[in-house]
Amino acid sequence: MNGVSLRNTPPNKRPLNTVFQSYALFPHMTVAKNIAYGLEAQGLDRDRIRRRVGEMLDLIQLLELETRYPGQLSGGQRQRVAIARALAPRPEVLLLDESLSALDRQLRKDMQKELKRIQRDTGVTFLFVTHDQDEAMAMSDTMAILNQGSVVQVGTPLDLYRAPNSRFVAGFIGDTNFIKAKVTDSRTLKVGDQTLTSHHGLPVGECVELAIRPEAISLDPDGSRTAGLDALIIETRLTGGALECVMLLQDGQRVDARLPVIQLGDAPDASTAARLYFDLAATPSFPLSPPSPPHE
Repeated sequence: MNGVSLRNTPPNKRPLNTVFQSYALFPHMTVAKNIAYGLEAQGLDRDRIRRRVGEMLDLIQLLELETRYPGQLSGGQRQRVAIARALAPRPEVLLLDESLSALDRQLRKDMQKELKRIQRDTGVTFLFVTHDQDEAMAMSDTMAILNQGSVVQVGTPLDLYRAPNSRFVAGFIGDTNFIKAKVTDSRTLKVGDQTLTSHHGLPVGECVELAIRPEAISLDPDGSRTAGLDALIIETRLTGGALECVMLLQDGQRVDARLPVIQLGDAPDASTAARLYFDLAATPSFPLSPPSPPHE
């Protein structure tokens, strides 16, 4: 931490704290006593503990509940108390281990906002582990993507979404169509028998996969979205503000599109032909891995 190895530092001496998935509050202690626990372990005097507990209760907006016990609180309130208890000793880093996974959907979204507010107010670094990509995208300033124990890309959520450095990251973050194409010359890609033209700079003869986000697709050319492919719409589904379309290209490859309803005229029907457009220059591409040779 800050360039210093903590390997030989006992856990109770490390300047960090943890918020657990299961809250792990002491059921026989009040809210105030739970928050004070770490401060008492540090040997602080009563006045300093009382002031710090008051600061934490104000931070989590639970001043009126300081005498209640965990069993008298909602899930979101218990989570806030667990956060306050971990922050009270002023750690340099707060570790959060899937701390919102036990909450229902709406409460989870509310707590995401609360966590971001608390992090901004305290300035403490939060290291948040989650398997929920939407949660990671919504909460992070910086994201790290791990694959089989190795960090494969680090960046802002927008960087990772727009410019994945590998097929794994492109497929892991958000929804992605992978369209197989072949580079026929310095300006041309072929998808089946259809031709796309762009200054792509890919090696001639290479087979690649184009990583196209469903929301990057339009049924009309729009500004830079001029690369077009003919397809057949086989299924449509309205999901509130978007129309999700499943399409098949002429060579049988499947493409999913997410079209804003507000920008559509007449919604396309299934079993109708369409031409889909996207910005080829802004589309990441990855070499298509050759099939593994057969074992002897």
